[in-house]
This record gives sequence, structure tokens and C-alpha cells, in this order.
Amino acid sequence: DAGSSGASGASGASGTSGTSGTSGTSGTSGTSGTSGTSGTSGTADAGQDSGGPGPAPTKSCPITKNAEGCFKLSTSKGSYWARLPEDYKVSAPDPRPMIVLLHGCGDTAQNFVDWGGAQWEVRSTHEFIAMAVDTSPVNACWDPVGDEAKVTAAIDDISSCFWVHQKKITMAGYSAGGFGAYHYALSHAERFAGLLAYKTGLPSGADALLAGAAWQLPIVHFAGTNDSSFPIAGVKSDWAKIKAAGFPLKTIEKPVNHNGEADDWRLVLHPEMTGWIAP
Repeated sequence: DAGSSGASGASGASGTSGTSGTSGTSGTSGTSGTSGTSGTSGTADAGQDSGGPGPAPTKSCPITKNAEGCFKLSTSKGSYWARLPEDYKVSAPDPRPMIVLLHGCGDTAQNFVDWGGAQWEVRSTHEFIAMAVDTSPVNACWDPVGDEAKVTAAIDDISSCFWVHQKKITMAGYSAGGFGAYHYALSHAERFAGLLAYKTGLPSGADALLAGAAWQLPIVHFAGTNDSSFPIAGVKSDWAKIKAAGFPLKTIEKPVNHNGEADDWRLVLHPEMTGWIAP
């Protein structure tokens, strides 16, 4: 199933592998808080902070954290879950990078922000804001075109609540969420510093999306050579299209299946976005 997703089991306990098509939960409600392989890796003017971080937050957003330190906020288009760095200070100028995650079918934003965003091993040290957008209804699959407004609203809302560095936003997606991540990142490339694609492929209309992107943002695509949902031959065909369109692409192949693994995000994918800056 191209839409199957990984869940991290006992969320916050081990951060290890997930099972395909299994929706997990990310812990129980906790304390309250208030706070306003192959290929080449591409970077976008790494170290060149062109244009600055963008505006500071414009409103105070009370949040209630669960046991993992994550919290839920909503817009008129839907809901999203997020986690702030432990040292983030609302009262001080503190713009941070952000990763925007789109989960696989059957998973939830609450679960994915935990196992794909800020795993328990890095909860005291991660420097980026992690946020995951929910489908509507929750646990559903993505409509890459129809859900654009939902993703836009979530990014805009969290940027009004917390200081998101507008030149350091990374789009990311797993499985069917990867379709949405590719579609959204290419359709709105001016908003992103790069794209992390995990066990997924290009969405329909990819040729036009690649040709029409505002800039050729760096892409890192992780594939499993034993992934029956996204066979490696098809993924490599997608890679050829991306490279032919001129995008800096780093490809990662591992002898694994479609199941989601938290360590793939923490140890392999997250480090790739370090230094990415949008023009």
C-alpha cells in the first residue's frame, strides 16, 4: 500500500521502528505550558542568511503539552501538532529553523511529529521547530492538491505564534505524505530551503511541477530497495527526472522495506537539512 505509514510503537519510549499501515499514538496528555549513497547533496547558499529570518511572532499562543512535549494547534483549515526546542524563548529574539512533516496514510500528525520530527533521544537538544499537519479526517490519506490550503494555513499559523526562520523551512514527507511533500515543495518552492522525501515517489503531474518550481531547491530522497510500496526501479526513474530537471539531489538506498524507522529521520535525514537556506 503506497499510503501505509510507520508508527513508533510506544511513543517516547524507544523511537525505533514502526509498522506499515499502523497508526500509533504519541503518549498521553501531560503538563501545560505557555509560549507565545549516491548522488550529490545540494545546499542553498549555505551560511548566506539572505533576506533575514522574517517577521517575529504576532500573537501569543497558549499551548498544552503532552508527555512528549508536543502540542496541538488549529486553523480554520485543520489542525497540526508541533514541538519547540527546549531552549526556545518566546521573550527573546530567537528565530529557528523548522521542518514541516506530512505523515503516511493511517498515521496521525500527533504520532509523526514524535517519531519523524523530534524523537525522544534529541528532545533536550534539537534546535529546530518540528511540526506535522493532520489530514482531515485524522488518519486519512492526502490529497496533494486539495490539501495545499491546509498546509499553508498551518505554516502561516505557527509562524505567527513562534519565530520561524522563513529562509530555513524544510518540507518533508513519508509514503503518501511524500507525494504531498513533493507537490507542495515544488508548487511553493519559494517558501522552502529544501525537501526530505522518505520511502515515497513523485506525485502525478511531476514534470510540470519540476519545470515550474520557483527555484531548484535541494532534495534528499531515502528509498528502501525492498520497499514493495515504492519499488526501487520506479523510484530511480523519479530520480532521473529530478536530476534531468536540474535539482540538486542526494539519493539514499538501504536494503529495507516500507516500514517507518525513527532512526532514519534522526540519524540520516535531519542532518541533511543543516545549512539549508532559501534564496
